[in-house]
Amino acid sequence: MGQRFLIPPPPRVSVGGAYALAVLLPVGALVVEQLFRGWIEPIPFVLFFLVVSLVSSIGGWGPGTLAVAFSTLAGYGFLATSADPDRRAGALLGTALFLPVALLIAGVGAVVRAGFRERETAAQGLADAVRLRDEFIAMASHELKTPLTSLRLVVQQMSRVRRGDTIAGADERILAVQRHTDRLARLIEEILDVSRITSGQLQLEIGQVDLSETAREVAARFEPDVVRVGATITVDAPPGVVGAWDGRRLDQVVTNLVSNAVKYGEGTPIYVSVARRGAEAVLVVTDRGKGIAPRDHRRIFQRFERGDHGVGYAGLGIGLWIAHEIVTALGGSIGVDSLPGRGATFTVALPIEHEPSQRRSQAG
Repeated sequence: MGQRFLIPPPPRVSVGGAYALAVLLPVGALVVEQLFRGWIEPIPFVLFFLVVSLVSSIGGWGPGTLAVAFSTLAGYGFLATSADPDRRAGALLGTALFLPVALLIAGVGAVVRAGFRERETAAQGLADAVRLRDEFIAMASHELKTPLTSLRLVVQQMSRVRRGDTIAGADERILAVQRHTDRLARLIEEILDVSRITSGQLQLEIGQVDLSETAREVAARFEPDVVRVGATITVDAPPGVVGAWDGRRLDQVVTNLVSNAVKYGEGTPIYVSVARRGAEAVLVVTDRGKGIAPRDHRRIFQRFERGDHGVGYAGLGIGLWIAHEIVTALGGSIGVDSLPGRGATFTVALPIEHEPSQRRSQAG
């Protein structure tokens, strides 16, 4: 298999540097031609063609055309100062022939540069996508392995249950199986949601949904987890905060926010409130735990990103991203107000009437 001839990519130069080259290189070429006039006079524009090609491939069309202008002036000046009367007489014609060819070379150089830059951008995007994929696969493998291992241990214990075991002990094992099964199902659903959202296939089933009822149901579901970490959860959700939303997806948003509060709240009280403010419904989930640094407020809503919570905190880094995408698809906004060591307050604002065309996000 023969070797392919590869054109090396042009070096990266700042915009100011490219325009400086567009001026300095023609001047430099003129100096060289003056030093070697006897040899170069028969081919006076060769160096200037090289200059135009180099500058346009490095800086693009703007610096390339500037190099053409300076090269044209320098080439004309070189011929006009020749000791040969015939060369002086042909200076204008030679320059007129040089100009369109130089502009063509500048255009080709600019196209080549744009092609290389586009390829570099695509390669960088592909590298980032591969890196995110590998990180996600590693996190997903770890997260899925944890509940599966716990389930295996519980099932092994249950298989060795003797008749003398208490009903309470059996019930505790059954609850453990249910808890780990729910976690496993939630992880799988989140992984599927990543695919749906990324491919633009997130489907919304809009209907009349009571946000207060959803908040109370989610809080009730998390009561065992809240008790296990030594926290409490308080819900302030007056009835009747009803809007045109997707009930299942809205439940998912509240679940992800409460789950975060349980995970990072460090056993502090959790507060969930729902209120109607004009044409919007507002959901607020607050904890008094680890908190989030201001520099991470926007980043935590991005895919596969998590706050800097140190070791010991599991997660795929997609819960808040999924919540953000769902809220955005419903025409609302989601944001966080938090400082390290002072907990976090997540606020979701949703229009009562569905507004799918709006795409808004905010950070506290």
